Amino acid sequence: MSLDETSGRIEVFCDTSVLISYVLDQNNVGAREILLDPEIEKVISEKVNEEFQRVPDRKDEIYFDFIDVVTSEDENISEQKAETRDYLKKNDIGFFETLREEITEGESKKEKMRILREVQKVADRRHGRVQEIVGEPYPQNDDMSLLFRLGQEIDNQDDCQVICDAVGWTLDGGEGKFATLDKHDLIYNEKRINKAIESKKGPQGTLKISPPDDYLAA
Repeated sequence: MSLDETSGRIEVFCDTSVLISYVLDQNNVGAREILLDPEIEKVISEKVNEEFQRVPDRKDEIYFDFIDVVTSEDENISEQKAETRDYLKKNDIGFFETLREEITEGESKKEKMRILREVQKVADRRHGRVQEIVGEPYPQNDDMSLLFRLGQEIDNQDDCQVICDAVGWTLDGGEGKFATLDKHDLIYNEKRINKAIESKKGPQGTLKISPPDDYLAA
């Protein structure tokens, strides 16, 4: 669906990082507003949906990790470090650190456990809400030539697939607007990524790779 001038609605392809930021309450206003804005049609792909469906399990790992810390007589919550947790993905680190600070504010074990439970409930509600917002995912783009070329510019294989999916959507009539919070691999790398896309699909397949804020109404 392209821009509907009568309604003012636009389409934006959302990277997994945008969905996760909202669900895990990582204080990114742009991510929250783009997902909740009724004038923006949110598009995700099967790959984004696959990554998003793993969020509850990763959230639970963090949750049970902190339960062990809270109930331990030897562990100090404020000393818990994200870098010592091999199970954390880059999108989980902010949530881990924020939750650690919130739990530290609890004056007793009972209060710390209450904070944990409340955070868990909020994340569960937001996960369900996002599933309703984004709707049916766009099919995976299996263009191996494009995937290989993107892999020369993007280190992460999953990111390559998501970008490839966004290109497929764009060539199928999408607007080419891609929202992400991944500055290092995607936003700062926009020119090189689009050069790779153009070499395989022409300029019509290129993307505007930006943080969510860029797509919000002034």
